[in-house]
Amino acid sequence: MVKHKSLILIMPKKNIFTTAYFKYLFISTISILSFLLWDTYLVYPIKLFVVLLHELSHAFVAIITGGEVIETSIGYDLSGKAISEGGNAFLIASAGYLGSLIFGALFFYSANQQKPGKWIIRSIAAIILISLANSNPNDLFIALSFIVIILTTASSFYLNNSFVSLSLLAVGTISCFYVLFDIKSDILSFENKMNDAAVLANITGINEVWIGMFWLALSIGIIYFSIKMSLLKKKF
Repeated sequence: MVKHKSLILIMPKKNIFTTAYFKYLFISTISILSFLLWDTYLVYPIKLFVVLLHELSHAFVAIITGGEVIETSIGYDLSGKAISEGGNAFLIASAGYLGSLIFGALFFYSANQQKPGKWIIRSIAAIILISLANSNPNDLFIALSFIVIILTTASSFYLNNSFVSLSLLAVGTISCFYVLFDIKSDILSFENKMNDAAVLANITGINEVWIGMFWLALSIGIIYFSIKMSLLKKKF
């Protein structure tokens, strides 16, 4: 009698938190909740965080284009200011909204692609530190910058953790959508003439409305691309 050995394959259990369906559901839920809770204290910390990224982007571009940052500040009322001398005025003025969007997109990407993601997150922390060291920030700006540096650096070591990964997706989602609201409030509703679009209009001679429409279109495109990238199968 011949005995046959049977081979039993044990397939690893799939983590539901890494599936594209769950991520799509999670991003949709965060988007809806952030819209419904937009003016509450639950979303406020991330909104303050995005204001920080906005002003940091102005400062960082001023530095790398040869300018000098005179002052950076943010307020509890979500106001922000970055004053610089020299550098490329067009790039500096464009850096606010674009920088916030790019940071949000990088959080999306880092949450899904862990190997490059950890270096991207650490690079963001380094950019914040460089901008902080070469500007004249107010107390809130300094405190919030160090909190973000600590949290982002720590998260770079635990990107394989589902909680950390989903937290980055949530931050990326709200960061990108905040930029849309910010552009609409600052530019299209004309509630505040002192904004990046006004500076760009003075530099280029293009009407603020067209600049606002361009930023909105670009924002939507980046958000779409970020969500699409976050749903891709991991390659690393």
